[in-house]
Amino acid sequence: MNLLVFENKQDLYSLPAADHRYRHVRQVLRAVAGDTLRIGVIAGPVTVARVTSISADELELLPDWAAAEEMTESPAVTVIVGHPRPPVLGRLWRDLTAMAVAQIRVFAADLGEKSYQESHIWQTRHEYILQGLSQGGHTIPPGISHYPSLERALIDLPSGVGFYGSLDSAPARPVHRMNELHRPDEPLWVVIGPERGFTPREETVLLQSGAHPLSLGHGTLRTETATILLAGVAVSIFGDRSGQRVVPSL
Repeated sequence: MNLLVFENKQDLYSLPAADHRYRHVRQVLRAVAGDTLRIGVIAGPVTVARVTSISADELELLPDWAAAEEMTESPAVTVIVGHPRPPVLGRLWRDLTAMAVAQIRVFAADLGEKSYQESHIWQTRHEYILQGLSQGGHTIPPGISHYPSLERALIDLPSGVGFYGSLDSAPARPVHRMNELHRPDEPLWVVIGPERGFTPREETVLLQSGAHPLSLGHGTLRTETATILLAGVAVSIFGDRSGQRVVPSL
């Protein structure tokens, strides 16, 4: 946990012993009264806070909002993924949030398991977002949305360039050459299929949308692995260039 994340801005925070943030501060960071920690508010500023008191029951944090740093932007990267198994989706929400992507779009793929659409994990996604913000050390959550098909997930994308992970290496370029088709500061979106891959119909939809196929290597990767690989390369493109950012759609 690289940042203690709170729902709103307060003059003083009190964390009871049952709070996971208390346990992290006490057991992992081993903080004592007088130590300073990084804290942030969801979609708001990041600052330092001093531990004013700590006991077996609770701890108190006094934030220095005068020294706060505003964090209002994310890389212009949208990740579109075929609905994976619910535990995998939770990890993806967490890790993609840590990577600071702007949007995560989940769609019901032709070959995806239909029962996943009714999973209770959609009621608990906020927990994974908080974990990702804490790990990533920032406060801007991605926009998260759910679509009944790939076609619907591709509607109203930010103007830019798109890519999708392909199992056919013949027409596809290696993933590390993604930046050859991407203009500086241009929004970028990547599409990853479910475990069983895209159907020919879905690949046609992707090609008609202007998406470029990318090869992820000779092996067939899990959806989770392919998503993190593609998203990581996409986010790194912005880090390697001008640093231009756009405000995500929340």
